[in-house]
Amino acid sequence: LTDAAEAVAGGNYEQKIPSGGNDEVGTLARAVDHMRGALTRHLAALQENSQRLETVLSSMLEGVLAVSAEQRVLLANEASRTLLDIESREVVGRPLLEVTRSRPVREAVAEALRRDEPYQFEFEDGGPNRRYLAGRASRLPGAPCPGVVVVLHDVTELRRLESVRREFVANVSHEL
Repeated sequence: LTDAAEAVAGGNYEQKIPSGGNDEVGTLARAVDHMRGALTRHLAALQENSQRLETVLSSMLEGVLAVSAEQRVLLANEASRTLLDIESREVVGRPLLEVTRSRPVREAVAEALRRDEPYQFEFEDGGPNRRYLAGRASRLPGAPCPGVVVVLHDVTELRRLESVRREFVANVSHEL
């Protein structure tokens, strides 16, 4: 029973626990085996939820970046790495300043940590791929606050269309 319980504690949830007799040791063995089964089911559910979350985040066009209260990256989907020109694949656990040099994103994280309501911002990214990004930084639930999640949208095409519309209106006004 001790060997089986230690195996389960070590992560071997396939270890069958001998049920023994009808005495206290047998009752304890059945309880530990029941706990092993429950842990196996919960672990499978967690892995399934994790895979679903990873699938959703990887298929999003919006960049999602989660940052701890200590300003360390908790999560960054592929879109966020593309939008912020993050080259490294291993960003989890690293300081935000080390991961991205984008001052507006770092300031948005700091501002969201100070506020109770979400902080919306927009900025022009003058990197190799010049683009306009809009973002929303919101505190993660919990007390004390465990961090911030930042959602980024590429609004470059929208800004270009607005510029074309303004030019068109100015030209039509001039011609009239």
